Amino acid sequence: MRIVMLGAGALGGLFAHHLAMGGADLVCVDTDAAHVAAIRAHGLRLRMADGEQVSPVRAAQTGFAGIGVVDLLVLFVKGHASREALEAARPVVGPHTVIVTLQNGLGNAQVVRAMFPAQHVLYGLTTLTSDRMAPGVISPRSTAAGVTDVWTLDPSDLAPVDAFVALLKRGGIAARVTPDIDRSIWKKLVVNCAFNGLCAVTDLSCGQLGDQPAIWPVLDGICDEVLALAAAEGVAIDGAEARAFLRDVAAASRAHHPSMVQDVRARRRTEIDNLNGAVLRGCERHGLAAPFNRMAHALVSAVEANYGAAQD
Repeated sequence: MRIVMLGAGALGGLFAHHLAMGGADLVCVDTDAAHVAAIRAHGLRLRMADGEQVSPVRAAQTGFAGIGVVDLLVLFVKGHASREALEAARPVVGPHTVIVTLQNGLGNAQVVRAMFPAQHVLYGLTTLTSDRMAPGVISPRSTAAGVTDVWTLDPSDLAPVDAFVALLKRGGIAARVTPDIDRSIWKKLVVNCAFNGLCAVTDLSCGQLGDQPAIWPVLDGICDEVLALAAAEGVAIDGAEARAFLRDVAAASRAHHPSMVQDVRARRRTEIDNLNGAVLRGCERHGLAAPFNRMAHALVSAVEANYGAAQD
């Protein structure tokens, strides 16, 4: 199976590694020239607790020249970059190419379907975590096995989703075909909205943030607002279950810094508009208050707006 991993950062790189371990013929496409050069020169390297592992992933480039049509295009760029990245990827998309998105936030599959209405689209989420440590080097951070749930916009034909999940399993990822995917996506959104922005503005890991008792009313407030929006959209999630899930994530990913932390450190645009911002837009549509999500969105937006400001 020929695959392009579109976006080969922390999570994209991790999934590229496991797909290659499962036997895929895979090329990473990423706009970071230094990252691409390091992968080409030394292979993608995984920094583990017991040492460094060199992945079979070595094919990487900054564009799509010479790749040709592929079987799978896996989208792991930030949500705000999806349309531009997908447009650039058109040369590798043929009549039978399946497009996969495991990105954070809401509406990712719908963006793909709007741009590629004839393609089979798979979508879902992962609870795996990973950090990019240096060009060509990533470090898986979750201390739990994690899950990766996948479903399809075209449930009349399950062959593509079955094949993709089987490939992930062969490569060592605990993937599942999950018809009730929307509930899982909303639970993941709870985690992203609670931790990503606040970790970014405090420069703390998930565990460091969760160690502060004073922060939990804020995290729980963010959680409750996301669940209220989910209910308004027809997805019911138990509040106690979601709050317990937040605490499980804080414990399982103690050392993990969400990618938004890395974005703020590097003065890059974050995904805040696709996470807490998406919750705000949804709550406004339904007439729901969302002060905790508004606070998280405002804090990260203020940091972004001052990237160019002089530091004392």
